[in-house]
Amino acid sequence: MSQVLFEKYRPQTFDKIIGNDEIINEIESTVKSGSIPHYLFYGTPGVGKTATTYVIQNVLTKMGLLDGFMEINASDERGIDTVRDKIKMFARIGGMERGKFKIIFLDEADSMLEDSQEALRKIMEKYSENCKFIISCNRIFKIIEAIQSRCTSYHFKPIGMEAGINMLEWIVKQEKGNVDSDYIKSIFEQSHGDMRKCINILQSSLAGNRRKLSEVFNTDTYDRIINSIVNGNLRQPLVDLNKLADDPRDIVQGLYNSVFEKDLKNSKEFYINLGELDRALSMGAIPKIQFAWFISKMV
Repeated sequence: MSQVLFEKYRPQTFDKIIGNDEIINEIESTVKSGSIPHYLFYGTPGVGKTATTYVIQNVLTKMGLLDGFMEINASDERGIDTVRDKIKMFARIGGMERGKFKIIFLDEADSMLEDSQEALRKIMEKYSENCKFIISCNRIFKIIEAIQSRCTSYHFKPIGMEAGINMLEWIVKQEKGNVDSDYIKSIFEQSHGDMRKCINILQSSLAGNRRKLSEVFNTDTYDRIINSIVNGNLRQPLVDLNKLADDPRDIVQGLYNSVFEKDLKNSKEFYINLGELDRALSMGAIPKIQFAWFISKMV
């Protein structure tokens, strides 16, 4: 099983995309009309934003309408030079054949600096006839209003449990594997609708590397951190947090899950400060400093 399953089972047509049915139906109708606006897709990871973009690319290619496609991960290329050189060059050259247009897909665009977004806005305006933008992000409030107003925006929500579990079980059958239903359900529940994460964990299980989900999701670590905070320990929770390799906002989710499962007298205080922590991280604050702030507030 050398191929990445998430790529192997990525949908190729609109009818194969799971979840967000109303959004997908509307996008499909627009795409098949032969003309699309600039799109802004936002929502948590693994809910179909990138998959939908690739389906748009596939359908337009088969219709003979796509003159070129460029994908940029804005978390890696977030500076203004990328916009002025790479994006502008692609948008302005070619793409003038009647009825055809290019697409530039900007993934994780909420990582882009504000001056980069301002430059992008000008390019979107100037080359809108022959180049369409699909912008994907987790945090829409990080996208400047001038770009938002020039896009048709869709909020992609987490995949529903029934649809997500059915998809995972179908993959197991296609791979002729053996993973019990309870384990699949637990994978989905703890991934919070992130199908990319679900399928990656499932692939590891199918390859014979089945691990306890408490290890995969660091459940025991989060429980230990919360218990240490409750006991008034300032240093050890910070040490444990700094060892985690998870995305900082995934760590916040893990801490929230641990608090939710416990019957704590100060749960309300935890929720308030976790909310403040999440907000600060979403605004680009330094994770280590924010975690130290959170623990200091709670002990």
